[in-house]
Amino acid sequence: MDPLHRPALNSRLAMSYEARMMTIGSISAMTGFFLGLSQGVTTHGLRFRAENAHRLPNDPAGWFLYHKRKNYIALWGGIREGLYAGFKTGFWACGFLMCEQAVDRLRGLGGEDYKQQARGDFGSTVVAGLGTAGAWSLWNRLPITAAARTAKMGLLLGLVYGLVQDATGLLRGQKLGYVESLRGITSWAPGSDERAPDAAPVPQPASGKPQT
Repeated sequence: MDPLHRPALNSRLAMSYEARMMTIGSISAMTGFFLGLSQGVTTHGLRFRAENAHRLPNDPAGWFLYHKRKNYIALWGGIREGLYAGFKTGFWACGFLMCEQAVDRLRGLGGEDYKQQARGDFGSTVVAGLGTAGAWSLWNRLPITAAARTAKMGLLLGLVYGLVQDATGLLRGQKLGYVESLRGITSWAPGSDERAPDAAPVPQPASGKPQT
């Protein structure tokens, strides 16, 4: 197999870190753009009506120009709001992925040695969710109560997203750290019929006859 695709075999969502960064970052930025566009068009349209409520036109030509200018200002304001929201959403999504990847590396998971190392699990995703929520709270200077609600949301989203990644990884046959640990505990439990790997092999006579 091409060495460039080997790390993806044991990566999250069967995608390399760079591919996940580009894909999830782009999807988040586009989602933020459309949400910001919708909210910006509505907000700037209402603002234009409020600012011009005292000078409404009196003839059809005036109303045509009024609505034309209102739509132009609303659309332009919506585009600006959408670009800002898309950049902000993509930035924080990429920050979440960077934190998740950093925690995986600190734990020694998800490396290029895909035959030996297990893939990162939901634990790193939960830590990344809490870290991103804390950074968001500090950046926006949220009060304690709002920061606590943001931390709970980051914990819940990180747990759900991490478990979904683990489920897809198990379906693809990937190795997970906590699953391999549970398998090891189960296989070496007391009373197991398997022999310990460090036990010395039983010597056999060269002639095949039993020793006296």
